Amino acid sequence: MTGDPQTGGLGQVELSLMDPQPSREQILAVVGHARQEGIGAVWVPSTSFPLRGTGGEGEPSLCTVAGYPTGQHHVLVKASEAHMAVTHGADEVTVVLDPSHVFGGLDGTGDPNALISEIVTLREAVPYPAVLRVAVGTVRGPGQTQTGERVPAAVLQTVARAAVTAGADVVVGPSDDTVGESSTASGVEETVRILAEATEGSPVKVMSGRVLSFDEPDALAAVEQLTAAGAHRVVLDAGSLTSD
Repeated sequence: MTGDPQTGGLGQVELSLMDPQPSREQILAVVGHARQEGIGAVWVPSTSFPLRGTGGEGEPSLCTVAGYPTGQHHVLVKASEAHMAVTHGADEVTVVLDPSHVFGGLDGTGDPNALISEIVTLREAVPYPAVLRVAVGTVRGPGQTQTGERVPAAVLQTVARAAVTAGADVVVGPSDDTVGESSTASGVEETVRILAEATEGSPVKVMSGRVLSFDEPDALAAVEQLTAAGAHRVVLDAGSLTSD
């Protein structure tokens, strides 16, 4: 995949090295590739920190996760994990929100008070200038994982508004969002639009949680499609860049 970061291409890309577990050498190689191509960020496991040999002006942001993948960890456990990552060099942390809050409330469209309380706790653990990203996980109900089932718009709106109120920097859609048949991005574009509309007028940015393939012929087109819909960045799997 190639593109000009000055025309909306690679600056909006985030390379994912979450799976499989990369070595330090693999991470540094991908960070170097990102630096060379003007790619905005690299996403690595929290176990990768501290990561020496990165950081500084002109470097891609280093991003990681806490509470992954279900979000069912106690909020203080997630807060501690996120805080430790930032302390040891992470620029941004995506924390998976508790599904009992995301799908709570009397009508199952989210418990805004519980979400705000959780995000405030996480914000205290990830102080500025570190970036706090809050995400919808893969669990759709109490103790139940329903991969690929679309999250209702009302739920996404509740999460997005709670993120605005509680001071998160970015709200992220579910990682198992359905990919459409017509293009790589078509199935997740709706999620991005819903989140963008719900956060309009605030400083909160939005992302799709779906990791797309770096090697897809239409990868750059997918990035452009999702950024046009309102995505701050689009995550691409960088696994092929670590292959021998």
